[in-house]
Amino acid sequence: MFDPYDEVKSTVLHNGVKVHVLEVPNCAYAYCNLVFGAGAMHDGDIHAGLAHFVEHMICANSGMTVMQLQDYFAEVGGSFEAATSWFGAWYGFKAPINHQRFDEGLALWSRATLATSLEQYFDREQTIIASEFYQDFASQAHARLAVERQRLLFRGLPPSAAPTPLGTIESLGAITLADVQTFHGAFYVPGNLSVVCVGGLSLAQVCEKLERCEIGVLPSMDAPKTRELPRAFMPRTASRLGGDLSAGAAANQSTVVISALIQREVSSTALNVLCSMIAERAFGDIRENRGLAYSVRASIQVYKAYNVLEIVADDFPSSKLREVERLLRKVIARIPEQVAVFERIRAQECASYLMIDGTWQDVHEKMCADIAREGRIVTMTEELARLEALQFEDVLALLPHLRARQLFTTVMHK
Repeated sequence: MFDPYDEVKSTVLHNGVKVHVLEVPNCAYAYCNLVFGAGAMHDGDIHAGLAHFVEHMICANSGMTVMQLQDYFAEVGGSFEAATSWFGAWYGFKAPINHQRFDEGLALWSRATLATSLEQYFDREQTIIASEFYQDFASQAHARLAVERQRLLFRGLPPSAAPTPLGTIESLGAITLADVQTFHGAFYVPGNLSVVCVGGLSLAQVCEKLERCEIGVLPSMDAPKTRELPRAFMPRTASRLGGDLSAGAAANQSTVVISALIQREVSSTALNVLCSMIAERAFGDIRENRGLAYSVRASIQVYKAYNVLEIVADDFPSSKLREVERLLRKVIARIPEQVAVFERIRAQECASYLMIDGTWQDVHEKMCADIAREGRIVTMTEELARLEALQFEDVLALLPHLRARQLFTTVMHK
């Protein structure tokens, strides 16, 4: 089995910066990202969206506009990116390794993230992020429903503050320039940085380049300890949230989302297979057998101490709401009968590891996500071994999280 992650070489610089490099022989370019443990989970209790705001301010104070950054790397066939997730923030680029633009790009992001005072463009970026927030939702009613749903689903846990790393309009308005600068000073330090590179450079070559820019000259400094999230599973009384998104018109279409909060300590492999089992059965029962809804799916949202399993049926006639919801819950109730489905899905997913054909960009993105989420790179060999060892009993062990009283239902009328 081809497993590029087995070939990753890692080291730690004198000041605590972690470096992870996958060398691709005869590759003329490389992807390079600076990954900081500075995501939405680090916002604290006061200002949801602060980590994402800092990302905006870093880009704004980099010395170039977004358009200039795009052109700067596009001139040599490359690209750039900056993003914030629940777990971290990253800043990176793709460029030819033998062109000076690679070293310049590395110096640019090193300087912007670690050696720039975030003084300018605060008001402008606050306005831009507010616009970005509403772009994520079809209307203000959708946004309000998403915020309320997150609050009720997580009930006081850190993710309850906002549905995305952007925060909310209210929390965005409460953030000050001093908040931004304090967060930046605390979390954008060498000990909280991992450099992830995939392409035609060796570990030694990458380290040599890092030593020549701000990353290499800054003294050792660690980020503050993040408050540990509660890990005891909290009993829930079944909750329900409804929202009218029809903007005054007669609502004749509905969407139902059934959510379950599941501890991260449970097997993620078992949870992924359970998700696939539910998605297949729900799609078959609701769409294929009855034609009630076009889109029926299941997915997992990953947080620090919890995952959220979501089962969704989209845009079906409102008159069929009770029937659709009953069928979704029936799918969950029948999981203990689905041992044959489990064996087939596990076998299919094991076989898929032999057919991996992702690009080097895909490999780089997974490495960055692993570093932000897990603090290490997870190999495909490790993932496959977990999948091969998985038993149906491991899936059944998740079912207490899916009891009726643990589920949270959201119904949207459109």
